[in-house]
Amino acid sequence: MEIEGFSPDDICLDEESAIWVANPSKAEVLRVLEGGEITSTIKVKNINVYACCLGGDDGRTLYLCINQFFYGK
Repeated sequence: MEIEGFSPDDICLDEESAIWVANPSKAEVLRVLEGGEITSTIKVKNINVYACCLGGDDGRTLYLCINQFFYGK
């Protein structure tokens, strides 16, 4: 699967077998179902997202690894 303008850096799998994908070049995280349907987009203002994982007591809390600098900027 290819998403235009998207350069994934890290992914994690949720309990519904969807993946969460970090995209530092657009400062966002996407939730993508099998087949490519994007069901959620989280945009982070003025910061880049390099990694994501799910955790917490119920495994539904999304944690992000962020940094204000991007290698291409």
